[in-house]
Amino acid sequence: MLSFETWDVFTRTPFSGNPLAIVHDAGDLTVAQMQTIAREFNLSETIFVLPPRDPAHTARVRIFFPTAEIPFAGHPTIGCAICLSGLAEPGPDAEKTLVLEEEAGLVPVRITRRGDRVQAEFAAPVTPHAAPGRADPALCAAALGVGTLGSQGHPSPAIWQGGPAFLYIPLPDLETLAAARPIEPHWSRLMDEAGVDSAWCYVKTPGGYRARMFSPTAG
Repeated sequence: MLSFETWDVFTRTPFSGNPLAIVHDAGDLTVAQMQTIAREFNLSETIFVLPPRDPAHTARVRIFFPTAEIPFAGHPTIGCAICLSGLAEPGPDAEKTLVLEEEAGLVPVRITRRGDRVQAEFAAPVTPHAAPGRADPALCAAALGVGTLGSQGHPSPAIWQGGPAFLYIPLPDLETLAAARPIEPHWSRLMDEAGVDSAWCYVKTPGGYRARMFSPTAG
């Protein structure tokens, strides 16, 4: 019998934030079985906890969309590390560092608890880098149903990889960002030409960035 938990990440409010399924003691599962379980949960991501290859590390983990495995992702890493740290419940101030073995590489995660507030930060296993593929601006606009692209200091779409590869599409304002949506058949053509499954659409704002991510074929 497998045990699992569902967690909400990037929030302090239950049933909000980013949902995550954490499956414990998954060392005897095949990849096909993991994929089947992730599809059954049908959350954006499910993470499976396996024994570490190196006993000096905390655990080995595998991360799955409902449709495919991915080598690294942020919110499963954070949620799983906090879960394994034992610091999720309110208590005395504490700090702990865990090391997760992910398909993309080793990920050290530092968890801190201050009263009822728990936070985590990690070092990414892969330095983000430009990835091959084609992202025609006109096709990007058609695929999102918007008129123009470009944001402050970011004139053109680009493909970058830091684990999974994403198409990054700058948009001119928050209204355009809110109106964007995948439009077929342009969307499928764009994903094929870019060689990715997902697009991260964003606007540069005075306070940072506002963004939406579309990944319909990933479930």
